[in-house]
Amino acid sequence: MNGEARRRSPRKLATPLEKRSSDCAASDQERLPWVAVRCLPDLSFFYASSCDGFARTIRIRLNGGLALKQEKLMARLWPRHPKSGALRYLGLLWLALSCFTVAAQDLKVVLEEPVDGEVASGISNIRGWAIASEGISTIEIFIDGQFAFTVPYGGERKDVENANPDVANSLNSGFGQTWNYGLMAKGTHTLTARAISNTGNITEDSHQFTVVGLPESFYPEENSPSLQGASVRVEEQEEQLIIENLKLPDDELLTIVLAWNVASQGFQIQSVNDYDTVTPIAGRTDPVGCYYADITENNQPSLNIASNASWSCGTSDRDLVANGIPDHEVGEFPNPNNPNAISAQDVRETFTLAPSLAGAPTYLGGPSGPSGYVLNGVKIDPGTAGSCFSANNCSLSNPRGDWHIEALGQSHFDFGDDENNAHVQPGGAYHYHGMPEGFLNKLGATGNDMVLIGWASDGFPIYARWGYDDPDSADSDIRVITSSYQLRDDPPADRPSTDLYELGTFTEDWEYQAGSGDLDECNGRFGVTPDFPAGIYHYYATDTYPYFQRCVSGSL
Repeated sequence: MNGEARRRSPRKLATPLEKRSSDCAASDQERLPWVAVRCLPDLSFFYASSCDGFARTIRIRLNGGLALKQEKLMARLWPRHPKSGALRYLGLLWLALSCFTVAAQDLKVVLEEPVDGEVASGISNIRGWAIASEGISTIEIFIDGQFAFTVPYGGERKDVENANPDVANSLNSGFGQTWNYGLMAKGTHTLTARAISNTGNITEDSHQFTVVGLPESFYPEENSPSLQGASVRVEEQEEQLIIENLKLPDDELLTIVLAWNVASQGFQIQSVNDYDTVTPIAGRTDPVGCYYADITENNQPSLNIASNASWSCGTSDRDLVANGIPDHEVGEFPNPNNPNAISAQDVRETFTLAPSLAGAPTYLGGPSGPSGYVLNGVKIDPGTAGSCFSANNCSLSNPRGDWHIEALGQSHFDFGDDENNAHVQPGGAYHYHGMPEGFLNKLGATGNDMVLIGWASDGFPIYARWGYDDPDSADSDIRVITSSYQLRDDPPADRPSTDLYELGTFTEDWEYQAGSGDLDECNGRFGVTPDFPAGIYHYYATDTYPYFQRCVSGSL
C-alpha cells in the first residue's frame, strides 16, 4: 500500500495559489520559501511541497503579457518526509542551475541580415538561424524594441547542421523573409531576433544598422528617377559603384553609392547625397567630373555604333578615353553636302587638374588641335577648313585663303551640319561647331541651372548657354550668357562682296568688343558655378559667334 502511494502521481494544481485537496493533511502542506530563478526571458518561481516531494514551477512569460503556467518539472526529488528540507533545497538548486545550463549550451540564435553595423536599403531580407535541443517554437522580430512580427522558421541550413551535428533538427534551423527597408525612417535602427524554444526558454541576437535610400519610398514608372545626364564610375579601391547626377522628378540631383552586399547577393545603396555636395579641391578641378562614364547604344539610320566615353583623374591629370561617337540623335551622314560617314575614333586626351591662366590666349582648332571635348568624348572644333581667296575662288577644304568660312551663322555655304551643329570630317570624326543640342537634351537641360558639358584643352570647365546673372553670386538669376563678339561695322575693302556673302560668313567678319557681352575673347569668364562654388575661370558654348571657344586662356 505504501509502495503504491509512492508511485502514485499527485493531483495537478489549477494554480500554485489554489488550495490543494489531496491525500496530504493540511498540516503537511508545508512549502519551502519560493525561489526566483531568471531563465531568460521567463521568471520561474520554484516551490516544493513536503507532503508529496514534487517540485513545481510558476513561469511568468515576460513577452506577450502575464501568463501563469504550473508544471511538474521532475519526479520526486526527496522522500515524503517533512524533515528532508536539505535534500529539497538541493533539488531546487539543481533545477535552477539546469535552467541556465540548457539555455547557455543548446539554445542559440544568429541574426545574419541586416548585417550589424552596415547599411540597409530597399527590399532585402531578414534572415538567420536558431537551434535548441528541445526545438524552436517561434522566431519573433523586434524593431527598435517593439514587437513587429514573427518570421517563418524551418529553412534548410546544411552549414548549421555541419557546425552543430549534436543538436536535433539543426538542418532545418533557418528563418527569414523579405523586408522593405525603404519603408523605415532614414537613420539608425536596431533589429532583434528572439528565438523561443519549445520549453519556453528564450535567447536573442540584435543588430544595429542604418537605413539609407531615396527621399521617397516608392516612385511609379511614369515618375521615376532619371539616369539621363547621369554618370557612373567604379571606385576600385572601395569596391563601389557611384552614380552621379541622378535626377529626381523634382529636378533634385543626387549622388548614389552602391556596394556589393554579400548577404543579399546584389548591389545595395550605401549612401545618398546631394550631387552639389561634391567639393572641388582648392586650386584644382577634381573631383568634379572625374568619374563620368557613359555607354549609349545607337540604332539610327546613320549610326549604329555605341558611344563610349570614360573620364578619370590621377594625381595631376584628367584623362579621357572615348571612341568619339555621339550619344544622341544625329543627322543623315553621308549627305549631299557632307560625304563622310561617322566612324569610331581612338580618343585619348589628357587635361591638367590644376589649370592656370596664361598671359595671352592660345588659339586652337584644325591642325592646332581641338579646343576641348564634350563629356561624351566628341571633340570641339568650331572652325572649318573652308576659305575664300577672292569672290569667285572659294573652297570648303582649303584653309589657306584670306577669308575663313564659318560653318554656322551664314546661309551661302552648306557644310551638311545637323541639328546638333555638328558634322563629319573626312576621317569619320563627328565634331561640334556649336551648341551640342542633342547632348543637352540627353542631360535634360532646361535652363534652370548651369550645365557642365565638357572640358577645355587647358583644363578649365565648359558650360552651355546658361549662367548666373551675377558671376559672383549663385543666388542671382540664371539667364542666357552672351559672347562679346560683334559684326564689324566697316568690313575691309578686299572682303568678298556682302551682296554675295552676308556678314557673318567669314571668321574675319567678327571682332571682339570687350564689355559688349558677358564673356572675354576666349568666350570665358571667372565666376561661381554649381560645381565650383568658390569660383573658377570657365568657358561657355553660346548661341552666336564664336559658338565655342576658339582660344584658351589657360596654360597648355
